[in-house]
Amino acid sequence: MEFIETISDGAISNYNKYGIVPSITIAQAILESGWGSSELAVNHNNIFGIKADSRWSGAIATISTSENYNDSTIANFRKYDSIDESLDDHGKFLSENPRYSEYGRFEKKNYKNQAQALEDAGYSTAKDKNGQLIYAEKLIGIIEKYNLMQYDKTLALHLLRNQLILILLSLYNN
Repeated sequence: MEFIETISDGAISNYNKYGIVPSITIAQAILESGWGSSELAVNHNNIFGIKADSRWSGAIATISTSENYNDSTIANFRKYDSIDESLDDHGKFLSENPRYSEYGRFEKKNYKNQAQALEDAGYSTAKDKNGQLIYAEKLIGIIEKYNLMQYDKTLALHLLRNQLILILLSLYNN
C-alpha cells in the first residue's frame, strides 16, 4: 500500500488537470509497473508503460515487454527523471492523444466507464488466452480489490463541498 500512498497525490492532481479519475491512474500504475517494481519503473521511472513513439522527444528506454498472452517483444518506452514526471506525462498523454477523447475517455466520470474507454481506445492490447481484450477487466478488478474508488469519492466530496460554499457565499452576498 506504500506504492498507492506514493502516487495518490499525483493521481488527484491528474484528475484536476486532465479529468482522469484517481482510481484509474492508481490502478494503471499498479498494473503497468507491478506495484512500482518493474524494470521500467525502477530504472526508468515509467510506471504506466507508455511507449516512446515519434511524438516523444525525451529519453528512451529499450526493454523486453509482454504484449499479449504468452508473448514478448523489444520496445522503446518513455524514460523519466521521476515518478511525478511519469504521473504528469500520463495525464498529458491521455489528454493530448485524440484517440482517447474519440472513445469518450473524457466524458466518462466513473472508473468503470473510464477503464472501458481506455481499453476501447487501445491503451493496452493485452488479451487472454482466448484472444479477448482484458485491460478494462484488470483495471476494475484492481480498483475494487484495493478499494481505490475511495480516492474518487473523497475528491467528489471536496468538489461538492466547494460548490456548496460558493452557493452559500453568493446567497450571503446578495
